[in-house]
Amino acid sequence: MVAEPANAFETMVGKGGVLLEPGLMKRFGLTNGDDIVLAGRPMTIQGAVLAMPGGFSQGPVLGPRLLMKRGDLVDAGLLRIGSLFNDHLLLAVDDAALSEVATKSADIAEQQGIRSRDRRAAAPAFLQVVGRVSVAFALMVSAGLIMSAYGLRHAVMTQRRLRQGLSDDLLALGMAEKMRGRMMLTAMMLPGMLATLLGIIPGIFVIVIGASFLPV
Repeated sequence: MVAEPANAFETMVGKGGVLLEPGLMKRFGLTNGDDIVLAGRPMTIQGAVLAMPGGFSQGPVLGPRLLMKRGDLVDAGLLRIGSLFNDHLLLAVDDAALSEVATKSADIAEQQGIRSRDRRAAAPAFLQVVGRVSVAFALMVSAGLIMSAYGLRHAVMTQRRLRQGLSDDLLALGMAEKMRGRMMLTAMMLPGMLATLLGIIPGIFVIVIGASFLPV
């Protein structure tokens, strides 16, 4: 735990009170020693919490953190029967004993019905958010591909109708069906190819000329 002052966490555990994130203190003009009211009870600000172990592994947090003792939560009525909460137990273990402790912890957790995970793994809530965003993105891409295919079909049919007169003239001249199809396909793709070239050539020119002005 990194706090300001350095002993703020120990002071909160021993004397009570709360730790706030610096952004929250700055927003409301609070300083160490000020009192705030939580659930009708005055709580003294013992310091600012700058960082905490395992913070990222607990998943995304929607607001600034406010830390206080479990006993104070119960006394204030913020934690009672029916409350929904999660406990995060952080263990400080030497690297040499990490594998053994992790195995024993997993066995005990399984026996007691406790969910455990390695601190290097993302939180389930975070994984759920990533999964939902991935599904939404896949649906958006699929919808975009369907709309693009429909638009391409519409463009091809439009170009075909516009060039139907040319196709009839080529047929009257005795041109083979396969050759006539190739010429019509080329005529439909030619505008897109020209537009692509008109975009690529200036782009290459800008890159070549602009590269000389970039620092090495």
